[in-house]
Amino acid sequence: MRFAFHQSIIERNLLRDGIGILLSLAIGIGGMIFVFSIPDPFATLATQVPLLTPRHWPGSHAGIGLGISTEGSWREQRGFSTELEFSSDTYFAGIYQIAIWYADPMQAAAHWNELDRTSYKEEPFVTSAGGDGKPSSMLFCGSGAIGLSEGFRECWYLVYWGHWFTEVQYASTLDENLHALEMQKIATRVDQLIRFAPREPCYGILCTGTK
Repeated sequence: MRFAFHQSIIERNLLRDGIGILLSLAIGIGGMIFVFSIPDPFATLATQVPLLTPRHWPGSHAGIGLGISTEGSWREQRGFSTELEFSSDTYFAGIYQIAIWYADPMQAAAHWNELDRTSYKEEPFVTSAGGDGKPSSMLFCGSGAIGLSEGFRECWYLVYWGHWFTEVQYASTLDENLHALEMQKIATRVDQLIRFAPREPCYGILCTGTK
């Protein structure tokens, strides 16, 4: 699930599906009238998803809002995505993140165990098997990847915890040491978010009662 940065984001599967399409697939046309009478249900839903926001990365701004995938059954799997950007006089950086929720945590575990590491074209820089209240994670870092603009370095941070899987792609024009330091800070924030993510991200009629 390796992502190219910035320009190729649109080509991925988990982004920018229309709210109307999502609602019609999730609850049917009849339920849409009720949901639209709720004050912005997706704003509430966004706070439940373990995605980074400008609040977690000071100085950044959101390149897009919350992206929601309509792939698969809403009861069984939900995909979310976001993009953040940071620019200053000295460097540029960006984050693209997806988070996938599985109703069955065994499916989340299977997703984690079946990851194709070769797609990252790097060996994991840091790995964690989880346990003791920590999620399982892998960190890949490299430079010169296909589709990456010259002068950029990038890292991919993959995390699995309970019902959730998330992947963060971080790219910047920082030097190697500062880039790695910033990635470690981002990874710490992602660990915190996923550990406290709900068993089911939902609001009102969008909830299916996952245990």
